[in-house]
Amino acid sequence: MNISVDTIRVKHIVKTISLLAIIFFFVPTFFVSCSGERKEMSAFDLVKGITYEGENMSDAHYIYVLLIVLPIVIAVLWFVPIAISKAAKYATTACVTLGDIVVWFVLKAQFTSSAKDLMKSGKDFGDSSRQFSQMMGMADSLLKTGTTFWFWVNMLLLVVLLILGAMLFFGKTLEDASVLALQKNVADVTSAATKNVVEMTNVAAQHVQNATQTKAGWTCENCQAVNSPTAKFCTQCGTAKPVVVEPEPVVEETPAEEVKEEVVEETKPDGRTCPQCGAEVSETAKFCTKCGAQLPTEE
Repeated sequence: MNISVDTIRVKHIVKTISLLAIIFFFVPTFFVSCSGERKEMSAFDLVKGITYEGENMSDAHYIYVLLIVLPIVIAVLWFVPIAISKAAKYATTACVTLGDIVVWFVLKAQFTSSAKDLMKSGKDFGDSSRQFSQMMGMADSLLKTGTTFWFWVNMLLLVVLLILGAMLFFGKTLEDASVLALQKNVADVTSAATKNVVEMTNVAAQHVQNATQTKAGWTCENCQAVNSPTAKFCTQCGTAKPVVVEPEPVVEETPAEEVKEEVVEETKPDGRTCPQCGAEVSETAKFCTKCGAQLPTEE
């Protein structure tokens, strides 16, 4: 019997992942190794406590029963007809999945910490337990703890479930939508996000450019000539300076003598004035920087 991809719906994916999440509670997702020996254990093993040849190696952690309870809650929502709105159903799916992911990583952190504590304690549990202690890596340099391949497969599936729950809640897809339609929706969302990032980058670049031009002068958009920061019109073609909104500068009072000296220093080198407004202009300017009037050419 051939199953077409187009017949697979979003709700089928959600149901499948919820069942797999229940199964992963019993799959070995953690390991401890020392001197080439490796012991793998599941979340179920850590919940009921670890024993070795009848000796108790670690206490039970019943709080992590949540790792199977939470996926069961999701499965019930999707397999059992319940009088609940779709919005509540989708929101619960996303929130419960997020909680499941968090609990998994909390267990991961506690597992590593507990293994190191057991190693440092050097507790004597008898001959059989001492063998387990050696396997657990009582030598600090030889102990290794970590997660198996199945832990990350489980995390990947839970992230997919979280994304689907969020997309369903925000109306980005429908539970009866096909996988092909889901791919298109994901592509559209990704494209929109990429477009927004590009636009924000361009705006930031424009702000940086404006700030640079404010300090080092401005470039005429018409002829690309570089003008001084105080010029209101381009000295080569007379184009008006683009308006840049800036915060009002704090004006400090300057003694009259210093102002007079600055004016004299600015007007000394040129000796050329605009016939229309009388402003001082440079010898090479073709247009007035104050009023934009064309300056007469000296022969």
